[in-house]
Amino acid sequence: MFKSDSTFYYLIGILVFFFVIIYFSVNFYVPFLNSPKSFGFNIQGTRIDPPNSMYFSAKQDVKAIIRTSIGDIHIDLFEKTAPKNVNNFIHLSINNYYSGTSFHRAVEKFLIQGGDRNSVNLNSKLIGKGNTGYFINDEINWDSLDLTKKKRDELTAKGFKSTPNLETPKFKRSMVGMANSGPNTNSSQFFILVDDLEVNDERLNYLNGRFTPIGIVTSGFETVLEIEKQILSFGKMISIRKVDILM
Repeated sequence: MFKSDSTFYYLIGILVFFFVIIYFSVNFYVPFLNSPKSFGFNIQGTRIDPPNSMYFSAKQDVKAIIRTSIGDIHIDLFEKTAPKNVNNFIHLSINNYYSGTSFHRAVEKFLIQGGDRNSVNLNSKLIGKGNTGYFINDEINWDSLDLTKKKRDELTAKGFKSTPNLETPKFKRSMVGMANSGPNTNSSQFFILVDDLEVNDERLNYLNGRFTPIGIVTSGFETVLEIEKQILSFGKMISIRKVDILM
């Protein structure tokens, strides 16, 4: 039998062992959890299954209306240039995944971002880190974007790949793109560009080739600008009541 002091240290050793196991499990098997620049898992509600079929045909023109607490944003979706990502956006919209979420982030004269289910709880420390539990691959044709060899090499080194047989538009003011935390990690979060950017703008060049464009705002851009103002000036996240899909 162990002596009383030996037993004590033996139990302490077991507790330390389990603590180490738990610590490394969180940091290695949930890789996005501790990264402030990426998003990890959704703690609000239940997971949603990925779409198992296409919601639209090749001949359909698909549009969306993001209905926020301060106005509507009308979007013409790029169903031909990013069919899988648009299909996922439709899937989440018609299943009310976006209902109750918020535009939680704004970068001045650049973009606003929303679509994280964690933002249902406005006090959650995980806002900006949530996803659906599955990922959609990138749909970006580098040839369409006329990327330089240097840019292609940089993206390739980070694990990104060009998608053939698509016509990817270059990012510009009012366009909508899928947020990601690396190659092929598109999920639910999306952003809208709020300002005219020069072709050689470093931030714009960072987006092209790395993020998938899924649409462009056709009406309600004043709402987009007001969302940017509310977040930056008052720290107020703007609620998304629902997203309607028109086909």
